[in-house]
Amino acid sequence: ADRSASRRPTRSASCAAPKRRASWQAGPISRRRAESVAAAIRRTEVEFPAEMVRCSVWPELDGEWRACNPDPTLAQWLLALKIEEGMVVDGSGEIAALQQGANGPLLHGGKLRRQGDCLIRTGRSGRTQCFI
Repeated sequence: ADRSASRRPTRSASCAAPKRRASWQAGPISRRRAESVAAAIRRTEVEFPAEMVRCSVWPELDGEWRACNPDPTLAQWLLALKIEEGMVVDGSGEIAALQQGANGPLLHGGKLRRQGDCLIRTGRSGRTQCFI
């Protein structure tokens, strides 16, 4: 008897059809969308709330940053960042403050660092996103 036939993986009905994406995964983020979010952030003149203390502990992070090669599952807030004196306006227009972590600045729990002309964010999951 041929035993190799019994070792072949069987295709179940659940993997025959592609799964539907969640509404937040509607499709790939186009370069045009990423650029429009970055442009909107550049136009944003934000007055940061007085209770948020501004500091220039990390002046090397200041600037306008746009995500390099955004992946389709990248959240909108990560498409672009505008950092000024420790304050951040993200791609969805929300304001946040950089936090002091054990090994440097954190943004929403993810570590930020400069590498050459790029800004690198390593999220809590270990996923890395580059910004230019």
